Amino acid sequence: MGEIKRSTQKKRSWDAWSGEIADLRRIGRTVEELHDARVSVTKTQAEEARREYEASQGEISGVTISGVVYGGVTQIIDYSYSGNRVLEDISSYPFVGLVLLDDEDKVVGSIDDIFPEIDRRSMERLTFISAINPREHLIVTFARDSAAATVDIESEDTGWARQALARITDEVEKGVPRWAFVRGSGSTPFWINVGVATVVGLATGLAQIAQSVSANFAIGLMVFVGIFIFLFSSMGLRDFVFPRFEVLGDGAQSTGSRRLVTLTLIAISIPIGVFVNLIS
Repeated sequence: MGEIKRSTQKKRSWDAWSGEIADLRRIGRTVEELHDARVSVTKTQAEEARREYEASQGEISGVTISGVVYGGVTQIIDYSYSGNRVLEDISSYPFVGLVLLDDEDKVVGSIDDIFPEIDRRSMERLTFISAINPREHLIVTFARDSAAATVDIESEDTGWARQALARITDEVEKGVPRWAFVRGSGSTPFWINVGVATVVGLATGLAQIAQSVSANFAIGLMVFVGIFIFLFSSMGLRDFVFPRFEVLGDGAQSTGSRRLVTLTLIAISIPIGVFVNLIS
């Protein structure tokens, strides 16, 4: 009977993330710790496989960690396989490090070496990688042009994969802002409700004040609010108000939180202005 091989894949993504360089560095340390734990187990498996082979067929040499992960010391792994394109940047295994992509350059290397080069304003994508080989990896990516944060885990060790997902999730979620739901795939009903409530409220208010203000003012107000709703619901403005991924300065508040407060104050000022018009 042939040997049964098992593996697991775990993925998760977040629609928005903001934090400081120190928060990213903490996530990097977590990736390194998980990598060390997996390498330790794999080395033990390699030694056990070596001893079994030597006991049955004689001594061998040149057996690497990666060479024993998938079923025996005589198997050669095809490193051209890549379930995730970011692994194309890895030239040798095992590997733990960082891939940094900014406006002009891509840099691949150790986490400690690359972190001093990070420019929080020009950084487009940051990827932490722990890989024993292409089929045994942990990848954590932060990006401005896709999901803010993603985790991609593939491993034969289901226990390690669950632990890795839990630890990375705990660290990433510390930087997920409360307004992240406005960027999610299920946010369309929210924006529809906001638009309908605004239009209905505005129409009701205009009906009440039409007798005391000029028609030009009423029409102008309707046009202004209509343009505001259209612009605010567009993708470009949503990205401006609520950046999906942002690296903050020390102690700074996220841009989305600051702009949300500003927009709330503007929204509140409109009915207050109407009410003052009514009583004056």
